[in-house]
Amino acid sequence: MTAPTEHPRESPEASEAQGRGAEGVADVLALDPIVTVVVPCYRQAHFLTECLESIQAQTLPNWRAIVVDDASPDGGAIAKVVEEIGDPRIRLIRHEENRGLGGSRNTGIRAAETEYVYPLDSDDRITPDCLERLVGELEADPTLDCAYADVQLFGRLTYVLEFPGPPEGRPMVRTEHTIPGAGTMLRKSFWEKVGGYDEADVLRSGREDFEFWVRAFAAGCNAKRLLEPVYEYRILHASMSVNCRRQDDAIAAYIYEKHRALFDETGEANGFLCSWYEQASYANYIVGDRRRAFDLALRSFRKAPSRRRLKQTIKALFPFSLNRAIAEGSLHRAVPFLRYPLRGEERQRPFFVIGVGRSGNTLFRRILTSHSQLHVPPESFVLGACIRKYRAMGSKMNWPDLVSFVFAQFQFHPEFHLFEMDLEPLVTRLSQVAARDRNLAYLFDAFYREHAAQHGKTPLYWGDKTPMNSLDDRVAAGDRPKHIGQGVPQTLERIRKVFPDARFLHIYRDGCDCVLSHLRGGFFASLEDAANRWRHVESQTRRFAERYRSQSLDVRYEDLVSNPREVVEGVCSFLGVPFEEAMLESESNSKALGDVPAWSWHAQVAKPINAKNPGKARRVFTAEERERLQALIGDELAAFGYPPATADPE
Repeated sequence: MTAPTEHPRESPEASEAQGRGAEGVADVLALDPIVTVVVPCYRQAHFLTECLESIQAQTLPNWRAIVVDDASPDGGAIAKVVEEIGDPRIRLIRHEENRGLGGSRNTGIRAAETEYVYPLDSDDRITPDCLERLVGELEADPTLDCAYADVQLFGRLTYVLEFPGPPEGRPMVRTEHTIPGAGTMLRKSFWEKVGGYDEADVLRSGREDFEFWVRAFAAGCNAKRLLEPVYEYRILHASMSVNCRRQDDAIAAYIYEKHRALFDETGEANGFLCSWYEQASYANYIVGDRRRAFDLALRSFRKAPSRRRLKQTIKALFPFSLNRAIAEGSLHRAVPFLRYPLRGEERQRPFFVIGVGRSGNTLFRRILTSHSQLHVPPESFVLGACIRKYRAMGSKMNWPDLVSFVFAQFQFHPEFHLFEMDLEPLVTRLSQVAARDRNLAYLFDAFYREHAAQHGKTPLYWGDKTPMNSLDDRVAAGDRPKHIGQGVPQTLERIRKVFPDARFLHIYRDGCDCVLSHLRGGFFASLEDAANRWRHVESQTRRFAERYRSQSLDVRYEDLVSNPREVVEGVCSFLGVPFEEAMLESESNSKALGDVPAWSWHAQVAKPINAKNPGKARRVFTAEERERLQALIGDELAAFGYPPATADPE
C-alpha cells in the first residue's frame, strides 16, 4: 500500500490569509490541541469549504483538522479549498490510491496527535458548540469511550435523526441508526483498542461505521448520548443512500462471518440478517431490479416469517411506480376502491399524553407546552373518529372534499371553540397539496402546527392530551365492554398506525385519588362507575405502554408533583429536547391554554406545582367506601405499585 503524502498548510501565505480571516489564530496555536477533526474527502470539494468553515466557527479554540484526500479525481480542487481557507490548524494528507472512507478515517486518526478524534464527512457541517460540548462530556467522565448527539438533517429532508444507542443489556448493535459514525467523538486510545476501521472492499459502500461499532460495543464501549443535535447531515435527495444499500446482503454476510461467535452467542443472527436483506431488497426494488428484490425479500421472509416481510415479497412482484402511485393516492380517481393512505414517506414524531382523565393530565400539558420547542393544544376529542371516518370515506371522496370532511370533525365538536383558531386558510391550503402529501398524517401534522403558529409558536414537536384517546371506543359511546381490561385502547392503536414513530407519555395516579377527583368534578354519579372507568382505562393503557415500551414513558403523578425537576428532565430527555427552567414555573401560562380558564375543574392547574393532594382519598372516603374500592380496583392498584385502598391514610 502506498504511503499517504502529507501537505501541511503552514506557509507564510496561509498564515497571512488566516490573519485576515480570523483574529487571534496565533494565540490559538499556542494552546495545546485537544481534539482533531478528521475530514475524508472524495469528489466533494464543492462542499468542503462549508464543512471547514463550520470547524473554524467552533467555540472551542484548541482544535486541529486533517483533510484526507482519498485520491480524488478533483484532488487539485480539494487542495485549493484548503489553501484558500488558509488556517494553519488545518492540514491536508493525500492518498496515492483510493482506500475508501474507512481507510481515510484511519489515515487521519493515525496522524492525529490529540487525545480525542472526531470524524466529520466533507459534505456535512457542525454547530458552533459541537466540539466544546462533546469534549466537555469526555473530560467530565474519564470512563467514557465516546460521545455523540442526535443528527440534524438538512437539504432535501429536514428532521432530527435519533441515535438511541444499543438497547440496555445488549452487547452489540444490530441495525443502523444505533450510533452515528461521522459525528461521534472518540478517545484515540479507544479507536486503537478496537483496531480502527475495517478497510475490506465489501465495506466501501458505506458500512464501515457499522462494523466498527459491532466491535466497539463487543469490547465494552461506554458511549454518552446528547439529545440536542450538534452534527448536521446533508441530504441531497431522498434516495441518496439507495445504491450503497443494494449490496447490504453481501455486507451482512461479511459482518456475520467475521463476528459469527458474537452473533450466535447473543442470538442476534436472524434479526440482523433479515433486517439487512430487507434493506437490500427495497434498494434494489426502487432502482428497478425486481428479480433481485424479490429474491432478497423471500430470503428474509424464510428466515423469519412475518406479515410485513410477506407484504414486501409480494410488492416486489409489481412495478415500483404502481406501488408508489397507490401509496400516494394518485390512482385514487382512476381506481375507486383505492383509499388515500394513512401516512406518507415523511415520518412525523408527535407525542401523546395518555391515561385516564383526572390524573394530572392538564397540569402535565401546562408543563409541556411551556417548553419553547413543544406545543400541546386543548383536547381534540376526535382523533379516533377522524381516523375511522377517513379510512371509511377515503375511497369515496376526492381529496378536497376529504380534507373538508376531516376538519369538519374538529370544527363541529362542541368544544372546538377552545382552540381559538381559524381553519379556513388551512383547509384551502391542504386541499391543494401535492399527491405525495395526500395522507392523514400530513393533515394532522399541518393542523397541530397551524394551531401553534396561530398562537405564536414554531415547535419542534407537537403533542395531544386527550384522555378519550385512552378509552375504548365502545366505552366512549356508552357501551360497557364484555371483557374489561383485556386488550389495549383501539384509538391509541389507530394513532400509532398513522404515526408509527410517535412517543407516548403515560401519566397515571393513585386510583383512589383519581376516583375522588372524578366524583367531586361531577363526572360520575357513583363510586362504582368512577372506579370501573379508572380500572378499565388504566389497565388497557398500561398494556399499550408495555407493548410499545421503546416508545412509551411512564410518568407517576405523585413523583411529578413531589419531585418535578427530576421527572420533567426525564420527560425532556425522552422527547429529545433540552430541559427548560420555565417548565417548572409555568402556572402563569394557564390562562393561555384555552380550555383551562373555561372549566372550573381545571382551577388547580392555575396554581404552582404542589404535593398537597396525593393520598387525600384515603382520608376522605369512609372505611366502607374504601372496602368497595379495594374490591373494584385493588388488583390494578397493586399493578401500579400503590397500596390497597383499605390501607390506613397517612
